[in-house]
Amino acid sequence: MKASSLNQINTKLKVIPDNFADEIISYLDFLSFKANTDDWAATLTAKDFELIERGTADIKKGRVYSHTAATKKINAHVKAKSK
Repeated sequence: MKASSLNQINTKLKVIPDNFADEIISYLDFLSFKANTDDWAATLTAKDFELIERGTADIKKGRVYSHTAATKKINAHVKAKSK
């Protein structure tokens, strides 16, 4: 990180009340984790992309269910499989 960026950060931190310290530390931990974790999208397989494309095509063609309809359909499927 450039010195000018660190100076900007330090300047801003000096005016933040102490009672925000825990939140700032938590957010910095999150940013560190985010910076050091691979993007989940980079791990998608060709099959994953195919399924995403199929889902997108379904949406564009109006082949969708409302939440209520989907819940009923899933519950019926689970009930049928549990017999």
